Amino acid sequence: MKRSTNIKNLSIFSLSIFFSSCAIVKEDYRKNISIQPQYKTELDLNKSKEVDHTSFDSWSDFFKDDSLRWVLNEMLAHNFEIGMAQQSLNMYKEYQKEANLSGLPEVNLVLGAKMDYFSEKGFYGSQGTNIASTLNSRKIEDYSVHANINWALDFYGSTKNKKKIAFYNRLKSEMQLHSLQVALLSSAAQTYSTLQMLNKQLLITRKNLSIQKSLVEMMKSQYINGNISSLAVQQTERQYHDVSGQIPDLLQAIQIHENYLNQLIGKNPGSLLFISPTAMVDDQKIVLGVPADLLSKRSDLKAKEHEVEIAYGQLSLSKTNLYPSFMITANQGLNSMRVSDWFNPASFLSQFVAQMTQPLFNRRKNKTEVKVQEFNIQQKILSFKNTYLIAVNEVSDALIQIEQTKEKIRSLQEESKVLQLSLKNAQFMFDNGEALYFEILDVQQNLLKNELQIAASENMLNTSLIKLYISLGINKI
Repeated sequence: MKRSTNIKNLSIFSLSIFFSSCAIVKEDYRKNISIQPQYKTELDLNKSKEVDHTSFDSWSDFFKDDSLRWVLNEMLAHNFEIGMAQQSLNMYKEYQKEANLSGLPEVNLVLGAKMDYFSEKGFYGSQGTNIASTLNSRKIEDYSVHANINWALDFYGSTKNKKKIAFYNRLKSEMQLHSLQVALLSSAAQTYSTLQMLNKQLLITRKNLSIQKSLVEMMKSQYINGNISSLAVQQTERQYHDVSGQIPDLLQAIQIHENYLNQLIGKNPGSLLFISPTAMVDDQKIVLGVPADLLSKRSDLKAKEHEVEIAYGQLSLSKTNLYPSFMITANQGLNSMRVSDWFNPASFLSQFVAQMTQPLFNRRKNKTEVKVQEFNIQQKILSFKNTYLIAVNEVSDALIQIEQTKEKIRSLQEESKVLQLSLKNAQFMFDNGEALYFEILDVQQNLLKNELQIAASENMLNTSLIKLYISLGINKI
């Protein structure tokens, strides 16, 4: 009795060691990431604690231009890349449904018919004549119908790992779809902002062209009166044509960006007449937390986490190939030499086969697969850490760009005030013979350059705010 108890305990102990060898020890890779306590640069608006920290719920709360919201909604509904990504997600959903049933037996219905014709010179030899006389026929018929059941017994969690891999593949596909949507939202919003800038620059250039035309007429009048030389008139006309030559470039850029925006929303090329000049973003909606917040908001980081989980599941599956596999095969059905005898009790067929297969030597294929999967896990973990570092740097870069662009806009606006005052003074002094013509031309040229720079800087600020908002992560699309 004591001996049997010892054998039983030894068996249980051996089995526990055997099954524990199949287990995978997972590394808590997120704890090993060096997370700084705060971003190096912080927006002034975030220093106030009165800002609502729930503003990341939807992109529509951040973009306040109704025309832009319409564009983004159209893009999300009709963009072909998003549609293809959605179909890819649907495929992974089907794979997950298949994996959920992977632990069940496989059942097939088999129908068969066989006819053997024989002769004295054939395989049966002289026996063929005896069989023919007995059956009164030179052929043997065999008809069968049976259900075939194959069941691979799972003692190592293979089914669980297959479900896990399919589950995380589906989640990864969802995150990839989300990342694509976020990237296209950013691209569409930046293109919209660029169109705002180009339209503003076109208005500025046309307004300046009108001023230049008036200046040319004034110079011609002064030339007729003998107050200036023909060189002054020619210089004024040259500047007029220089400004006029900028308009085709702006119109070309506008049409190209309009075509790209139409492509994003799934429409043919055409003019977009609804581009609004109003402010498109609400920077008060951007709230900075700590860099660790990216781990729960960025879809690309979530996708990298899912890749790590998939790699662990694949390692577990690879390890099961090192151990015995168990297969049960059963056949139940009918078999007879005539179809009319199928329902005779004597035609009932039953078969049961149990099989165990233990790999002994397969040219190191299984062990190599295990080692490759272990390296794959480390590769995915490093990829996750690298993506996190890129995400933090994207936020830091956007913060620096926002801060410096705002400072640049303030300087340009102060310069604009000085130039506008200088232009008035130059015109007054020129009318009174106290200034030369090229001083007016120089001030006007600088003023046009300043106004175009302000429009470009405002577009750069919008782009930086969009990049920051996107890099901080969007929870809902």
